[in-house]
Amino acid sequence: MSKLRQVSLSTSCGASGDRWRTLTLHVLKPLRSALGTGINHGIGQVPIRGIGLHRFVMALAIALSLFGCNRRDPVLLGGEGVSRFHERYNAGDFDSIFRSGSESYRRSIGIRDHNDVLAQQLELRGKVVRAKKVNAIVRRQRGTSVVALTYDTVFSKGPATEYFAFAVAPFDQGPQLITYEVESVIRRP
Repeated sequence: MSKLRQVSLSTSCGASGDRWRTLTLHVLKPLRSALGTGINHGIGQVPIRGIGLHRFVMALAIALSLFGCNRRDPVLLGGEGVSRFHERYNAGDFDSIFRSGSESYRRSIGIRDHNDVLAQQLELRGKVVRAKKVNAIVRRQRGTSVVALTYDTVFSKGPATEYFAFAVAPFDQGPQLITYEVESVIRRP
């Protein structure tokens, strides 16, 4: 009876390393005897005839890292971007919101104008009390997803509708703000 050697491959997925994929291969010992017979991975035999074991393992690791990690839902990533936006907005951390925006967003509005608009909004509408997603549209283009989200938001001084657009690129640091708009009737005292 041959002894088994266990080999594990792990790949980190997502910007914050919050998801892990682990593939455990049980390889016959010695490794030379495994060539041409297959690898038992617990579900069945994977034939590897004609290729070296190290090439098979490398190809598998590359495939997992390229295709296995970018399967997070762009709408969920956009929702995470909205949550971060609201946390930073309520804290008055407008610089952080600006820095997390896409390059096109930062070029379209300077940091001073960005901060002035959000400070004015915070004064007129107040802090975000709760928000509910009511619509989401995803468009994919050249490897990047653009997520448009509509939220019914209750601010401390009344309700409003918020519109967000985020760019979600594979292997990126998270959703990047492209556009933010808010629509409501503001009653001045």
